[in-house]
Amino acid sequence: MVPASALQQSAVAIGSNWATVVAQFEPGPATDPAPAVPWFVETVVAALLTLAIGGLLVALAPDYVRRVTDHARGDPVAAFGWGFGIGVAIFAVAIVLGLTGIGLIIAIPILLALIPIGILTSTLGYLAVGRSAGDDWGTVLIVAAAVAGFVAAVPILGALVGFVVATVGLGAFVMDLRA
Repeated sequence: MVPASALQQSAVAIGSNWATVVAQFEPGPATDPAPAVPWFVETVVAALLTLAIGGLLVALAPDYVRRVTDHARGDPVAAFGWGFGIGVAIFAVAIVLGLTGIGLIIAIPILLALIPIGILTSTLGYLAVGRSAGDDWGTVLIVAAAVAGFVAAVPILGALVGFVVATVGLGAFVMDLRA
């Protein structure tokens, strides 16, 4: 019997280690922590929320909605820039506050306040898209709701488009506050 060389022993050791690593990362049984919501439910909810919140905004403050959507339509690149910058800044501040421990008392309410603000500004973004179809508020609301529903129905590209629309809406909101 010929003794194994050091190179052969190393190759066997590396091979057995590789097999151990691969075995550790094999997927186990499929577990789904939360049941998936059907796509049509997401579509209907997005459309109805946009229709309801947009309808309230138009009914209560039509001049404000017109002003904000004019910002979004007039300079969408600047609106996106403002929205993205403000969004990143808010999350950065929340993370820094969260790292301090005691800052969680401030960071958590900030992040919770972003939920209604995000819904409002996302609706404003969809209303800006709807205003591309005309200036009649009924038409604007129908188009905004249809676009929101369509965006919710498309898996990956829809999420990207929704992010852009919501970010433009946030930026237009900020641009109106600065005006």
